[in-house]
Amino acid sequence: MAYVRARYSDPLGDLGRVKRRQQLVSAVARQALGASVVLNPWTLIPFVSAVLSALTVDRDTIGALTRMGWEAKGLADGDGATTTVPVAVPVAGEPELPGVGDVVLWDETSAERLFGALGADTSIPASDTG
Repeated sequence: MAYVRARYSDPLGDLGRVKRRQQLVSAVARQALGASVVLNPWTLIPFVSAVLSALTVDRDTIGALTRMGWEAKGLADGDGATTTVPVAVPVAGEPELPGVGDVVLWDETSAERLFGALGADTSIPASDTG
């Protein structure tokens, strides 16, 4: 977790943390949805029980969670994409605000395209920050 949370030793700062968190979530999903869990009822049932105990769900939600789990497996296997909001200022040139520290500004045009694509459930537009 120290690697995932590292902030000050990374030249990309918080953007580097985002990438490491994406890597961690992918690794956890790959392990949790692997054959050793999914095909073994003595592992699968406690895993599903632990997941469901962390959530408040109804009958309709359980099917949606199952579909989401299989989609997450696809992401963990590399069948998908992760991204961050595109930034306007390169990390090396981050502006500093007194009392706040370094600030990363969104590239408003690219961010609007990204959020539009996510809202329309279409392909994520390519960016230099991904």
